[in-house]
Amino acid sequence: MAKLRRLVRGPRTVREDRLSALSDDLILLIVSRLDTRTALSTAVLSRRWAHIPRELPALDFKVSDILPPEYDRTIDLRERELPRETALLDGLMAWWEIRSTKAFTDGITSVLATDGIACRRVRTLRLEFFCKTDGGFVDRLIAAAVGAWGVSDLEVVVRPALSCHHDDGYAPPYWFPHDLLDDGGRSRLRSLTLGNCTLPPLHTYEALATLVLQDLAASTPVAVYERLFNDCKRLEVLHLKSCGCPEEEFEHLVVDAPGSAIRELLVEECAFSHITLRAAPMLARLACLGRTTMISFGSVPSLTHVNLTFWDIEKPYVFLRNPPAATTSLLLWFAGPSRWVLPRHLATPFRGLKRLLVADLPSNWDVSWPRVLLSSPPPCSRPCTSMWLSTPARSQERR
Repeated sequence: MAKLRRLVRGPRTVREDRLSALSDDLILLIVSRLDTRTALSTAVLSRRWAHIPRELPALDFKVSDILPPEYDRTIDLRERELPRETALLDGLMAWWEIRSTKAFTDGITSVLATDGIACRRVRTLRLEFFCKTDGGFVDRLIAAAVGAWGVSDLEVVVRPALSCHHDDGYAPPYWFPHDLLDDGGRSRLRSLTLGNCTLPPLHTYEALATLVLQDLAASTPVAVYERLFNDCKRLEVLHLKSCGCPEEEFEHLVVDAPGSAIRELLVEECAFSHITLRAAPMLARLACLGRTTMISFGSVPSLTHVNLTFWDIEKPYVFLRNPPAATTSLLLWFAGPSRWVLPRHLATPFRGLKRLLVADLPSNWDVSWPRVLLSSPPPCSRPCTSMWLSTPARSQERR
């Protein structure tokens, strides 16, 4: 009977492999729109697809892409400090962290185990992992990426895990594998992002143009940050996010770098209470967001854009001393329980200001107060052409 059915149906037709029939350019276009883990798994589809992931210009290995949405919701519940649910939430978080760490490690191991490591050509490598991850796999991946693959844009961010905090509440930093990088690899890096990592000797990274540092320990001396402006000769963009420093050093950051090429500086949620820009000749854009209570300007002849946003201040201070004459765009945001600018005249008003945004202006202030930012004895040769005022109620409606 089975033989009769085969005779009736005829010979089995060979199915066409349409996936292998696609051109390399089309396959690369499809794979480039996928996340790295999915893109690497497409190698099982056909032999022609196996070599395509090696041509991806960017690789992302992030535990945040592996963690389920429930993990973030569990963190929110954990922060509420519910006594009855703490043990259950901690168990769930630890379980998800273990699973995501294993998947992260397996992904890196499979990439390092494939033949043709030296055949890859990658421009960007982004890594995000928990602090309890075995650093050996990450060290080997960074060394291969910067050395053999030609990576010029490297991002290494370490997330705090539930089970790897010190007694002071901070997660131990990841030791960046500087010793595994040859001189050619270090001189090739143009962009470097380090989150909760130890700092390598950055003066040996000669081509570095963009540097992002975040979540540095509170034991980091202020002098370490100040050296960045002089050690990195070609640095043009510097972002400092949630960086700490010892309290006994008065949390005062002094930038005195007449030879610096930095054009953009961002200081966000850092521990510096006072920032003095004594000499930064190329600085054109400044954004200071967070707890800084005073900014002093020295020689900043190129500074045209200033963004100041502060909150959680115990008492108001005078922030702007000797405003830079080149500033053409100024954003002031009054946030927090107390106001951080006193309504008083400045020693030197902004004479070149063209755009001014004042957000959340206290309701008990005279709306004519922003004129002190513009008025000068003689009149401005370049009057302000755009100006916005916003009260706290209107700002809340806008958000």
